[in-house]
Amino acid sequence: MKTFFIVTLTSAFLFTSAWGKEWGTEYVKFELPETWKCHIDGSEYTCFPEDATKRKDALIVTAAKLQDKKEDTYEKYYDYLKKPKKIRGLQGEEITSKVHIIKYVTINDIKWIDSLHESSELSQYYTRYLATIHKGIVVVLAYSTSVEKNVLYIKDLRELVKSLKVTAKIPPKED
Repeated sequence: MKTFFIVTLTSAFLFTSAWGKEWGTEYVKFELPETWKCHIDGSEYTCFPEDATKRKDALIVTAAKLQDKKEDTYEKYYDYLKKPKKIRGLQGEEITSKVHIIKYVTINDIKWIDSLHESSELSQYYTRYLATIHKGIVVVLAYSTSVEKNVLYIKDLRELVKSLKVTAKIPPKED
């Protein structure tokens, strides 16, 4: 479960105010600014702006997997997300994240765990984790913004969260 939440942030993007396109997978959909693009990276989707000069301020990663009913419970994810994380800084120093928020929320009739950490993925970045279990699928969306620039994107991030829709279609079994 721990590795499911670890998001390696090597590039980032800047939110803009140009809204208008719905983006998604067979598991989750949300409104994405017009100037962004998403691509698949292994089992995760990463979204960022097309303008390369704006990729160091923020990033969205979404992932989904089939639920393991013993391991994937709201309680276990909540317990994991309420604890500070440890990362290594650029100089190799150990950094412990600060948990600012941990709560259950309802977004478009779906129960989510909502957690906000500081320095859990990258030093001096906020990362908001949203996790749900719906129709046998675990869906996680994490977005990170630099602490310094976060205030510039709060409105756009809130709009993105409000637009979250879980479709959670279980993929067909291969014969």
